Amino acid sequence: MRTARFWVLIGCRWVRLSLRDGEALEYGWGERHEEGYHREYFKWYREGDTVYELCDTEGRDCDGRVDSSSLVRCHVLRLRGREVALWSDEVDELAERLQLRQGKPVPPRAVRLPDWRRVEERQRDYTAEAAGY
Repeated sequence: MRTARFWVLIGCRWVRLSLRDGEALEYGWGERHEEGYHREYFKWYREGDTVYELCDTEGRDCDGRVDSSSLVRCHVLRLRGREVALWSDEVDELAERLQLRQGKPVPPRAVRLPDWRRVEERQRDYTAEAAGY
C-alpha cells in the first residue's frame, strides 16, 4: 500500500503529513493566558484505506471551562479532494520571503486538502452544566 500524504494546518503553518497503513502521528500544544489556558491535541492515524484525524481541545477563560472533541475520516483517494486558495498574493509573498530566509520549504499558493467526513463530535461546557442548561 502506498504512503498517504496530505496537508494540515498546524498553528499558522501548513504541514504535509505522511502515513503508511497502521502508522499514527500526534501533536499537541498549550498555553496560559490572562484568563486561564488553552490546550489542543491532534492525532492522525491510518487504518487500511482510511485516514482519521482526532482533535481534542480544552480551555478555561472568564466564562469557565469548555472541552471539545471531534473525529473525522477521509478515504486515501480523497486526501486531495478539496482545493483551497491560501492567503492573498501580498501575504503569500511575505510568507514566502520569510520562509526562504529561514531555510524552510515554501507552501504552494493553493493546497488540495482532505475531504474530511465527520464521524463524531462533542462539546462540554462545565459552566452551562452547573447552571442547569
